[in-house]
Amino acid sequence: MKIGQKRNFYLLFLLIFLIFFGTFSFALAKEPQSCDECDSSEKFCEGLEQKECLKILEKCVSLCEEKIKEVEGKISQLGKKEKGLTKEIETLKAKIEKLNSEIKKVNLYLNQTKIHIQQTEFSIQETEKSIQEKKEKIVQILRMIDEIEKKSLIEILLEEEKISNFFNNLYFLKILNTKILQLHQVLLNLKSDLTQKKLVLEKEKEKSENLLKMQ
Repeated sequence: MKIGQKRNFYLLFLLIFLIFFGTFSFALAKEPQSCDECDSSEKFCEGLEQKECLKILEKCVSLCEEKIKEVEGKISQLGKKEKGLTKEIETLKAKIEKLNSEIKKVNLYLNQTKIHIQQTEFSIQETEKSIQEKKEKIVQILRMIDEIEKKSLIEILLEEEKISNFFNNLYFLKILNTKILQLHQVLLNLKSDLTQKKLVLEKEKEKSENLLKMQ
């Protein structure tokens, strides 16, 4: 390998190394260690998978809950001090800090709920798609059963080597249709459960939004 080619090879290797480990380090940097490091804006999840985003949001809600308890303890301790301007200023600062943490926590929980709603809506769409596919299969099978049952004995004898084959096929189609009908009912129940879950999540979302308006 020539010197120029070798240098180009090393430069390419270095570039790939920096891109890979730079991205890796950036991903690690997104893991917050305190409530203050958490980003409660909707843009926070941009570029992240929903599963990863939910994990970080869940951790952030927990971190903010810890922060709120910590500040509440601070306010309680300040209440034991003698009255004075310094005490009033520190207490006011602590209450503002607590309020900001509570607002951030509600925003984080709201973002969590929105993602859960999106996931539920996707599940409903997939279930509806599967229900439609099963409906089409049921129609096809019923049409086949109807065509078979309408055949005359002569047609059956001409088409089948054994008459038992005809009845075996008919029996198989009826069993298959029964199984698909059962699966269809399971999917309908699943859709109903998912729709109910979505309604619950939307109520939680509305509750969180109303809480933010009050604050």
